Amino acid sequence: MESSLGLGAHRKLFSYLTMYVEGAGNLALTSFVDTQSSATAQQPLGMSSPGLKDLELPINVLGERVAFQVSTNQAGAWFRVQRFAPSVRVDPVGAG
Repeated sequence: MESSLGLGAHRKLFSYLTMYVEGAGNLALTSFVDTQSSATAQQPLGMSSPGLKDLELPINVLGERVAFQVSTNQAGAWFRVQRFAPSVRVDPVGAG
């Protein structure tokens, strides 16, 4: 898939994220770069039900592989993700 998107197999920049999420409480987003041991918490996002618009977040995460964990940590909080769209491109520093 990387080749078909013109990304190559090396480091990528995940610069921005849009999500359509509805729920109650705050949405916690954690990014994991290349391994599970390199977790970075992103800014929490307030949610509403129904969702009024896409939630947007600048994330600026660099890595060969990135995984995202979406969660809440408040009693009674809940969420439903309908769309999750990170912007990704080749790392501009490593793009020789």
